[in-house]
Order: sequence, then structure tokens, then C-alpha cells
Amino acid sequence: MKPDSETDSSPSNTPQKRKPLSKYLAEFLVIFIAVLVGFFADNYRESLSDRAKELNYVTNRVRDLKKEKTDGLGVIKHNEKIITALDTFIKLHGRDFTIKYNADLFLKLFNNSNVWDVGTHKPNETTLNQIKSTGGFNVIRPKIADLIAELDMSVQHVKWLEKFPYTHSEETFRIFYELTDYQELWDENPAMPELMTDDKKKLMKFFNLSADVMWTLQGYIGELKNHLATVDKVIETLEEEYELKK
Repeated sequence: MKPDSETDSSPSNTPQKRKPLSKYLAEFLVIFIAVLVGFFADNYRESLSDRAKELNYVTNRVRDLKKEKTDGLGVIKHNEKIITALDTFIKLHGRDFTIKYNADLFLKLFNNSNVWDVGTHKPNETTLNQIKSTGGFNVIRPKIADLIAELDMSVQHVKWLEKFPYTHSEETFRIFYELTDYQELWDENPAMPELMTDDKKKLMKFFNLSADVMWTLQGYIGELKNHLATVDKVIETLEEEYELKK
């Protein structure tokens, strides 16, 4: 009897037939194509998602800007009334306020000018803040992202300018407390309070500050008008670029 080693005919001892190189290449090509198609499919889905986000951001930004324009025009109209009243009031500078007629006119025109009620522009930045916080600028077309960023800088400039008339207005009103007993207006039967002083230096400072309110308010309105003109152009550009007009 032959040893087992000589009679073993298991498959392990049978030479393996190698696949042709073409089959390896074919399998590799199939895998490569599958990975490539998957890659492009993922990119396409991501691109669709980004475009949807972009359109949503832009649509909401246009909505915010239209409201900003309406509110801004209201602020301009309000402040222009203050300027007209202040212009009339400031012309009293140099009068003798020991004369009752002049003192009464001073109080009447000051009350009409409402110099402490300066209107300030409050843009709706809800969508802009969302874009910033979520990295939304990455999905917006570069030239549109630049346009939105530039408009944001314009808003910050307007905000910076508005503090001057507002600050001068507050200081003017504080001096007014020193010129008259203004609390009489809160009495049960209020009457126009009387001037308690004819201090020429204090009156001069008061009128100078009132003039500052008017001048800085004029500058603020001019800049706000420029800003709203830019807002108009941005709205028009976004609506055309994204075909939002219907």
C-alpha cells in the first residue's frame, strides 16, 4: 500500500488556474466606475442642497431689505419734520427771553421740535445673522456674497452716524431741565412751564447743541438716503440674478 502522501489528491495540491489580466482590469473598472458614480451623485446631491439653501437665503434677504427700505423711508420722513421744526426754533437764538412773549415762543417751538425724539434706522438683519452664523456665505455665489457683505458695511456706517444727533439730542434735553421747571407738564392740570433763567451762556450752549442736532441729523439723513439707494440696487440685482420677479 502506498503512503497516504502519495495518494493525496486534495484540491490544495492541484495547481490554481490564474484569472486572465483582462478580468482583473474589468473588475477594477467596475469598482472604479461605481465609486466615481457615487462620488458624483453625492456631489450632485450636495450641490442641489447648497442651491436650495442659497435661494432660501437670498429670498429671505430680499424680503428683509424691502422692509428695511420701507422702515428707512419712514425714519427719513420723521427726522425731516424734526429738522424743519429745529430750523424755526434755532432762529430764536439771541432774543431777550426776559420778555414773556419770547419765553413763551421758546417753549412752544421747543416742544414742537421734539428734539429728543430722533428717529433711528433699525434694519432687519435676521437673515444676515443666520447667513453669518451658519456659514451661509460658502453656498452663495461669490459676487453676491460680496454684495451682501458690502451692504452690511453700509449699515454699520449708518449706525455709526446715528449716534451723533441722538447724543446731542439727549444733551440738549438735559440742559433744558436747567432752563425750566419741566415737571410742571406732569401736573394734574399741566400748563406750559416758564423759563427760570436768562443765563446767556447756558442759552448759547443750548442753542448750539440744538443746531448740532439739526446739522448731524441732516448728515445722517443724507447717508441713510444713500444707503437706501444701495438697498434698492441690491434688491434689483438679487431679483434678476435669481429670477425672483414674477
